Amino acid sequence: MSTRVEEEESTISSDETICVEVVFMRGSEVYDDYLEFPSPVTPDFFATEHIQWLLEDVLEDLGVPQSFFDGRDCDMIENLCRMLRDSICGHTVTNYFYMVIEVSSGRCIYNIMDLSCFSNDDQVASTVFIQMQSLPAGATKLRRFKFEDEDEDDDDKDEEEEDNCFICLEDFKYGDNAARLPCTHVCHYDCILKWFVHSATCPFCRFSCIETSFSYED
Repeated sequence: MSTRVEEEESTISSDETICVEVVFMRGSEVYDDYLEFPSPVTPDFFATEHIQWLLEDVLEDLGVPQSFFDGRDCDMIENLCRMLRDSICGHTVTNYFYMVIEVSSGRCIYNIMDLSCFSNDDQVASTVFIQMQSLPAGATKLRRFKFEDEDEDDDDKDEEEEDNCFICLEDFKYGDNAARLPCTHVCHYDCILKWFVHSATCPFCRFSCIETSFSYED
């Protein structure tokens, strides 16, 4: 079960154990859990299904949306396995690491670091969220483009092009970041990413954006 992070001193694990504290932030909510591995571990360990299952269980328990790690076009688990391998196997000084995950604006941003990345007041360093980013399931099926005026000659635009986003209901304006779904409906790019966190379907026709590619020709 997810638990709110309490203000307490971090303790270094024993020499026989490698500890990874997983911290999940979403809005004002902060939760944590722990992964422990026997020391030493080999790089091959991080390519096994066992570590992938452990990560999936921890992320699910913490409340990380499954759309970031439980879809065919999601690479979050693969990225985390590689980052754990590089961090743990490349370190000889410490055996205590932090995995920090933040979900915001339809994106999941995460990093892995050791105790040296934290300042004296236990606040996360400003450079934490630069390591890796994953998009929700279905995002790789989107065609991103800049919305143009009606008079623009756009071969990818049909006569019944939408005038407004199906999610926020605001009219498209020139230069807006838009995305075309496999069903050909169009939304703001940021709006559809937030939607996909909860459901990888078209908000208008409920067409699944995971199992398919574009149905019309380039």
